Amino acid sequence: METTNSAILPEGARCAEHPEAIACAICARCGNFFCPACGGAGAACVKCAAPSTARYYPVSTTKFVVLSFATLGLYQFYWSYRQWLSLKEHHGRAIWPLVWALFNHLTYFELMRAIVDTSLLSEHPEPQRYPLARMTPRARGYLAFGYFACAALVRIPGVWWIGVCGTLSLLLPTVQTVQQLNLEPGCDPTSWELTREQWCLAVPGLLLFSALVLNSII
Repeated sequence: METTNSAILPEGARCAEHPEAIACAICARCGNFFCPACGGAGAACVKCAAPSTARYYPVSTTKFVVLSFATLGLYQFYWSYRQWLSLKEHHGRAIWPLVWALFNHLTYFELMRAIVDTSLLSEHPEPQRYPLARMTPRARGYLAFGYFACAALVRIPGVWWIGVCGTLSLLLPTVQTVQQLNLEPGCDPTSWELTREQWCLAVPGLLLFSALVLNSII
């Protein structure tokens, strides 16, 4: 089994899955310690090395909010790209994910519709569990229009941060729907939480966002 970062393992580090076992490496994906029994492919633990059965690209609300602010809204483009990529790879949509993500202020309504259609939410026995399924097509249209308007604000100096906050809040129903879909049996959301490395990168970004907002207000 190939290990990674074994030289910087803290003395006495224990496996995240088997606390009774001494860790032999750090997973390059999730950042957890793992033991020989948890060894996966290459530098990843067996849990991260296993093929993901996630229907889309699930992230926790905390991860989505933190990375959106830390990247000044750019993470929203990446999140949209991963949803479109999932729709292409797992649901057979003939699309160019990068192009659709770059124009997410114009394609957000179609993204919501595609997730509802490919997941058969309208036929789900408990549709009220999913924020998008609780909305009518008209309500989703209002959501998409609001997203378009907030995306326009991002380009205006002095109020750009209002646009970032607005687009973030209007994406949350879709973020939470994807979360719920990937909590169903058979779905393993390996992308869910922030890793240690992501937190280390996010903290400076959050401080920068706060400083820029204060500079815009004062």
